[in-house]
Amino acid sequence: FYVEKYPKISMKSKRIANSQSGDFIGYFDLTIRDVTKEVKIPFTYKESNGVGTFKGNFTINRRDYNVGGNSMVLGDMVIIDVEIEVSL
Repeated sequence: FYVEKYPKISMKSKRIANSQSGDFIGYFDLTIRDVTKEVKIPFTYKESNGVGTFKGNFTINRRDYNVGGNSMVLGDMVIIDVEIEVSL
């Protein structure tokens, strides 16, 4: 990831929508190594004992963000799991 030059990965929320399954779909601008692309993340939200939990996952092509080069052992598609807990 060349963290000396690009120490942060950021996601900026654009909008949230209800999905047909009753869960949610978030639209975010994902920035990795100065490359920004919109990603769509289906996610769930549950509350329990004063804690809210968001869970979802999405897939990106690492080469879209200039991560790594040609590789016979490194796949291009990467699944990213996200879990965020918030206090209520």
